[in-house]
Amino acid sequence: RKNNTEFQKKKNVVLFVFGYTCQLCGLIDINNHVHHIDGINGNNSVFNLVPLCGHCHKLTHKLHIKIKVEYSVSLRDQLLHLEQFF
Repeated sequence: RKNNTEFQKKKNVVLFVFGYTCQLCGLIDINNHVHHIDGINGNNSVFNLVPLCGHCHKLTHKLHIKIKVEYSVSLRDQLLHLEQFF
């Protein structure tokens, strides 16, 4: 994966900010995945990554589920602040 180190850092930030919580089923797990919302693996903006558990991530791809994230002001501000470091 291109920019693997950058991706891993952003993945960890997104998981942390979202409290390691799957945004579909609510499972809290430090091993949750992050899903590229627009389906483009090279688009590693923190606003294109959303935490999903392994099961929901698999279903999202299998069933072509589109995900829309509603950001609170606090969450958006945290992500904006952290994204500037990448």
